[in-house]
Amino acid sequence: MLKRLKKIFRNKSNFNNTPSFGDEQISRFVSYLVYNVEDIESDSLLKERIREINKLDPEHKKNFLPGLYLLFERNILSGPKYTTETDKENFRKDFCERFPNISNSPEMSLLFEEKLIQEKLLCILFLQKIITNSASQIDSQGKNQITKATEFIESLISDKKSLKADRSKKIIGKLKSFTESIYSELTTSAGKKTASEIFQGVYNFMADNYRLLDTFQDVVVVIPQQALNEQQLSMLSKKHIQNLLIEKVGNLEAVNNRLNEEIAERKKVESALKDSEQRLAQIIGSAMDAVVIFNGSGVIMEWNKQAEILLGYSKEDILGKQVNETILPDIEITKKSSGEPLVKIMDQYPINSHNLRIEMNSIHKSGYNIESELSISPVNYYGEFIFSVFIRDITQRKQYEREILEAKDKAEQASISKAQFLSTMSHEIRTPLNAVIGISNLLLNANPSKEQIEDLKILKFSGENLLAIINDILDFNKIDAGKIELEKAPFNIKTVINGVKSSLSTKAYQKDLPLILYLEDNIPDVVVGDSTRLTQILTNLISNAIKFTQTGSVTISVVINEDTEDNIKLHFSVKDTGIGISDEEQEKIFESFSQASSSTTRKYGGTGLGLSICKKLLELQGSELKLESEKGKGADFHFTLEFGKSDVQLAPEGLNINDDKKDLRKAKILVAEDNKVNLLIAVKYLNRWNALVDTAEDGNEVLEKCKKNDYDLILMDLQMPDMDGIEATKLIRGMNNRKFQSLPIIALTASAMTEVKRQVLEAGMNDFAAKPLNPELLYEKIYNQIYENKESLSF
Repeated sequence: MLKRLKKIFRNKSNFNNTPSFGDEQISRFVSYLVYNVEDIESDSLLKERIREINKLDPEHKKNFLPGLYLLFERNILSGPKYTTETDKENFRKDFCERFPNISNSPEMSLLFEEKLIQEKLLCILFLQKIITNSASQIDSQGKNQITKATEFIESLISDKKSLKADRSKKIIGKLKSFTESIYSELTTSAGKKTASEIFQGVYNFMADNYRLLDTFQDVVVVIPQQALNEQQLSMLSKKHIQNLLIEKVGNLEAVNNRLNEEIAERKKVESALKDSEQRLAQIIGSAMDAVVIFNGSGVIMEWNKQAEILLGYSKEDILGKQVNETILPDIEITKKSSGEPLVKIMDQYPINSHNLRIEMNSIHKSGYNIESELSISPVNYYGEFIFSVFIRDITQRKQYEREILEAKDKAEQASISKAQFLSTMSHEIRTPLNAVIGISNLLLNANPSKEQIEDLKILKFSGENLLAIINDILDFNKIDAGKIELEKAPFNIKTVINGVKSSLSTKAYQKDLPLILYLEDNIPDVVVGDSTRLTQILTNLISNAIKFTQTGSVTISVVINEDTEDNIKLHFSVKDTGIGISDEEQEKIFESFSQASSSTTRKYGGTGLGLSICKKLLELQGSELKLESEKGKGADFHFTLEFGKSDVQLAPEGLNINDDKKDLRKAKILVAEDNKVNLLIAVKYLNRWNALVDTAEDGNEVLEKCKKNDYDLILMDLQMPDMDGIEATKLIRGMNNRKFQSLPIIALTASAMTEVKRQVLEAGMNDFAAKPLNPELLYEKIYNQIYENKESLSF
């Protein structure tokens, strides 16, 4: 028989898994199981069970297939071919593929489910069998319970995920309530004997088929105790109890193995913990900072080598002592109302819930303070707060910081001194320059001879050249100190550019150089920006181009680079045919006080500040000064500036009055000036312009004369003996007379510092005229204040 079976089961393809589930399919099922048993002749239990099955008719055989399969599976899977869980799973998979009709029946399919689902399906099957066998024996009220139970079962079978998710076995509890209520209704309707017989019969069926399953014990839970006989209650089933004992022994072995594994794992953890503690001790011991650990009561628990070096205490001396009584007196340790420790530093930094880095003094054992940086971290160690403190000696760093602050204060004081020095020197140099340039202007307008004209022009040129050098130095200082204030005001850009060209035309004409200007047609007349700085940049660049060009020409071009609704970007270029600049020289020409070479300085003069100032002024406006040049082939300096657009219509600039038509119409003007030469020049200008002039040498004299006379305007020097011009102006504005509050006052000063200009405005003066006095500009300012009552635009 075995030889025949092995021949039949040698290959899967010999099976014909027909959909029918009849006697032939059951015979193949049994033959397959027999084929997989190593030695069925030695297993009398299996042989007996097969004989019992074969005696039954096909319909009754179906009721015992799960129990037969489990009996064979236990025997088969205990063989040498099935040593791993994977091998066992493969056997079950192979079985299901060979016998899909049998394996998919409700009684068989639950054998292949995972335990969480299987335990519920067993209870469901038990309840289904109870319902089937009780339906004809129960009254209408009991049938209502059966309907509810059936609906509940159907909902569970359609959603197996809920079976798996129910780890607390609530579903089994619900099924138990149904079995108890059905048992109660069945007892009422058919009697206790009939009810018990039905429940005991179903139980016996379940025990015969499923007692070998680990989950069978859950079926017992849902059965009412009164439904089973004493033998079933005490033993459940002898075979089942035997199986449970075998299982328990197996579980004990598993538990023992698990305990051994846990002991081994714990030893590994303890070893790793010990290694970790050793590494931590090495890290703390080798740390460059002092490491101190104290508990919530302030008792020091740990102390590394660096702490011994920094703070003077040995580990043996310090452990167990209070941290705030030894090394950190600014730490305050109290308790919250809850009893939890509250640690504060310097009475304001609680550190129970967050890390803290702070600078404070720590105390050496000898008693002296150590400037320290502390990093403090709270650690919840098994429910108790401990605090780790890293202490770093920052004495040297703090000393460096103090030295840096002291050096900073000295540098700021030096900067203030420099500004004061430049203001004083500006005044001291401009005062005699005012005399030189002023007398030159007066003499040139006094019909001098041809020889005298030449000499006077040289004198005037030298004075103006010296003034330009002073202005460059002052501008450079203001830029360097960050005190340049850029304007954003509407101005006529074409007028500004043409004005710069006109002012330098004479210089170009003297060298027989064409000075060419190209303006793109679409450039608007009025833009918003800083006209003063644009004038300064263009004047510097064009003046340099003329200076370094002997033959050829100088070309100024302005074109539109970008045009938007609100802004316009213009590209400016100043190109010459002069000496050019080599690549090496280009690297240094933008440096302060630098020119291309020392020979350039000797031959052409200058401070070397012009290009540096232009570069910095453009950088302040977000632009960049670029250069394209070759030695001997000229140079092209170019840049791009963005201006705002404006709809403002500006009035024509200047008074358009010829020199011989300047007339102040007998205006009465008081000139307050302590320098005799400067006073002489101012008086001569005013007399020429038909003004009535009065003079004063200090602020006190100004006040006295203002009280006695009615003046149309005061020219007020700022630096005078006894009382300066600022103080005098404040007192005039403070007089209780409306005429003194509206009297035009123009400041005269040789200082070009921004702070001085601000003081002038704050004192209540109307305008500002810088020395050396420019007669054209001075006349315009006086005329505007007296006859036009215009606000000053020169600031």
